[in-house]
Amino acid sequence: MGCCSEEKCCCGCVHVKTGTETIGILTVFFGGIGVAFAALAFYTGVSVPYYGLYVFGVACLCSTLLGSGLIIGALNNYHMLLIPYMIVVALELAVEIVSVALFTYMFWYPGKYVDEYMKMMPEFVNDGNAQDFYVKYSIPVCLASMTLACLLSVWFLTIVHNCYKYIKSVADEDPAESVLMLEKA
Repeated sequence: MGCCSEEKCCCGCVHVKTGTETIGILTVFFGGIGVAFAALAFYTGVSVPYYGLYVFGVACLCSTLLGSGLIIGALNNYHMLLIPYMIVVALELAVEIVSVALFTYMFWYPGKYVDEYMKMMPEFVNDGNAQDFYVKYSIPVCLASMTLACLLSVWFLTIVHNCYKYIKSVADEDPAESVLMLEKA
């Protein structure tokens, strides 16, 4: 059945190579937008520490390179080009899991962590009512968004890993066996 095959993703309607290419295109697109925003913020003098812009710009540039590796690897059957993306996403997933655990703890047991969280609030939130509003709603929103990011990371990692296994199995096939199978048919 088509939806049970490991060569399919997205509920069996798309091949894993197509899914990996799509993930690569999205990664390159959003990485490019991030690099453009970092450059724009740097040159317009936004009040963000410059090291933050450098880190963000370099991270987006690396993301663009990883997405390019996905596209080239999936199109040309180079399974080794998929490995860097899988490593980086696995590390991101570990950080996201820790973040979800911390936000879950802060959601259920805010206690002393709310004071620390209030210190991290920007200066424009001077009003006491605004601070209460931000504290009340920011932790659940962060928890929901980090959980969604975690689920997307697992989904993308699964698709790219299945593509890696597929490309590696195609590369490991003996061409002589394929010819013999065609002759028997």
